[in-house]
Amino acid sequence: ADRRGLNVVVIDPRAKRIVTARTYDIWGNPQVENMRLAGDLGAVPQGHLGLIALKDSGLENLDNMGLSALRLFGSTLGGPLNEREGYLLVGTKGSDDEPLVEKSGTRMLMSELDLPFKVSAPTPSRPLSSSPSVGTGSTAPAASFAGATSSGTQPPWEQRQQQQQHQQQPRRPRIDVDPQGNVIGPENDESWHEVAQMIGDLEAKIRSRRLQGF
Repeated sequence: ADRRGLNVVVIDPRAKRIVTARTYDIWGNPQVENMRLAGDLGAVPQGHLGLIALKDSGLENLDNMGLSALRLFGSTLGGPLNEREGYLLVGTKGSDDEPLVEKSGTRMLMSELDLPFKVSAPTPSRPLSSSPSVGTGSTAPAASFAGATSSGTQPPWEQRQQQQQHQQQPRRPRIDVDPQGNVIGPENDESWHEVAQMIGDLEAKIRSRRLQGF
């Protein structure tokens, strides 16, 4: 892998496809990346499967936010790991069951499991050889980890959130200028009429001061 940090792949079991594949450099930028990890995993819908893995260092800088995020997928970690200690977790968000896999250690972590569904990976935006790995030597016959590359698209829940934020933003009235140089706007917009009145008053004051020689 060419990306340092904690690799996280999220699978939608109903759609049977990978929806996100991201890396969090908790070793290099712990404050920002712990917060980003917590925000991303917190937004994942219940029932989605998380494949989470780290090779070498990184989780020694795990804070309470990052730890709580991992526990959403069944992690039993009691705190940060030691330096050079890897980690592997496969679990379902919000499940009362134990995670399918959870391991930590200083050696390469190997795990093999069969998922009850086949997974379609997103089309990679670059060669697989340069994409982030989500395992530490892990294999999953029914869900190829090698296909866990980011397609550059946002998951559905993030798209919906952005759409809601966009809809909540107030629209600015369209402002235009007529041939006489007067500023005009929408006729049915009451807020625009107030703005137009203020502009008109300001223009009148400017003309008055010019006539007075200022």
